[in-house]
Amino acid sequence: MNKEKAKEWLSAYLEGLEFEENPELKAALQLADEDPELKAWWQEQREMDQQMEAALEEIPIPDNLEAKLLQAVGDRQDKALIWKSARRIVWGFGIAAVLVLSVVAVRQTSQHEVILQNLQERISGTSPDSFNHFRDGMAYYIRNVYFQLDHLSKDVDSIDSWLKAEDAPTFEALPEELLALKPIGCKQFQWNEQDVSLVCFHTENGKIVHMFILERDEARPDQYMGIDAIARSHELETGGWTTNNKVYVLVGSDPEVDVEFALS
Repeated sequence: MNKEKAKEWLSAYLEGLEFEENPELKAALQLADEDPELKAWWQEQREMDQQMEAALEEIPIPDNLEAKLLQAVGDRQDKALIWKSARRIVWGFGIAAVLVLSVVAVRQTSQHEVILQNLQERISGTSPDSFNHFRDGMAYYIRNVYFQLDHLSKDVDSIDSWLKAEDAPTFEALPEELLALKPIGCKQFQWNEQDVSLVCFHTENGKIVHMFILERDEARPDQYMGIDAIARSHELETGGWTTNNKVYVLVGSDPEVDVEFALS
């Protein structure tokens, strides 16, 4: 556990959440107790969290929020009994949604990706780690995880430099069709304890093509077997390629996005 990884877990830590027994979080807490610099940094984060919570408590919840949520999912006559028993659940979820969205709006940091991902995993019972194939793990990531890019840039060279500086997997020669798109930025994260880089591109119609990069020597062959075939995973079109050093996979931002154009 290094300081940067510890900061990610400490930033995501909120007392009362159910993932307090996570071994990585425990290691981060121990490191914060032993490292004075990290301990001071975390104290500042906790003070900021307290200020944010105080500000959120002053945000009024609209009286008609429950009705709007019910209307959004369809409060039809034949579902009256269902909604009658589910009103409290919907109301509670609505409040939680407002709070989560408020937190994301107030403080755009990587901690929310960790918090939301853990929340989603508890609800769905699945996680990117459940899908050992690189394609399926990355399609799950795009489909289910709310994330932020670590570095925003419209310049491919700038993205490449940032990834190198962060010691994240970098890209080699890319297909011309992909380079013709407009870069958005990049981020780094871990999947199955392997470092992964994500580079995003805008298509002409405003959609997004996500390119994931994995070091080939860190992955088992079964994790990228058949990656060069176009296939759908989690309703998203996916496909990729390998080189001597890297594994690449492209994933569309929604079911309508085609990635095959960059793989021909």
